[in-house]
Amino acid sequence: MNLRKATLLAMISVCYFFLLRTFSTFFSDIISEDLFFIKLAGILNVLAGLFMVLFFLCFFKEEKTGKGAGIKTAAILSLVAYSVMLFLNIKSLLLRFNIFLLPPMDRFRHIEKAVPFFSSLALLLFFIFFHAAVIKRERTGLRQALFLALLGSSVSAAVQTFLVLNYFFFTGIFKWPAICRFRIPENIAFFFIPVFVFSSFAMVYFFFIYYRSFD
Repeated sequence: MNLRKATLLAMISVCYFFLLRTFSTFFSDIISEDLFFIKLAGILNVLAGLFMVLFFLCFFKEEKTGKGAGIKTAAILSLVAYSVMLFLNIKSLLLRFNIFLLPPMDRFRHIEKAVPFFSSLALLLFFIFFHAAVIKRERTGLRQALFLALLGSSVSAAVQTFLVLNYFFFTGIFKWPAICRFRIPENIAFFFIPVFVFSSFAMVYFFFIYYRSFD
């Protein structure tokens, strides 16, 4: 597996996650009740997560952009974050098939809720350092794509911050006063659709341009 192929797989992964998120927004009953779809989505989640892990692994091994260690460090952080997400997806998939290879991890359930938040921060750092490296090297073909990906990942990180704060505030893990807590309205997912569309488009556009840069 080289970086060019891993980039293509990562682009497919982002497309899949966008389609799944959109489908689950409008057809939440199917997502939560249809056993076949639940298992199928679980398998695809593992594959898509594996594609993202492969991208950051190949990027760390092959990308020569920039001389600073920042972009490599950000790639490692993203690799670790997506590896943890992949592990959680595998754990969830095994449970859906009634396979109990892993011990119960209830004590870590709150940490699991924060994993997407940390992944979004790691991805944001990755694009910050990558964009800085591209400017230094004047790879103009990637500038626009990276700038859009930077904006998209910033918005995504903001949403994940909102979600994780709401989770911890509302569950009472942190003993905040009741006046400081806030609920997410049931239909707020529809307000997030433009955010998901923009961030997903930005990511797909980046991977597409980056893939073409290998030609």
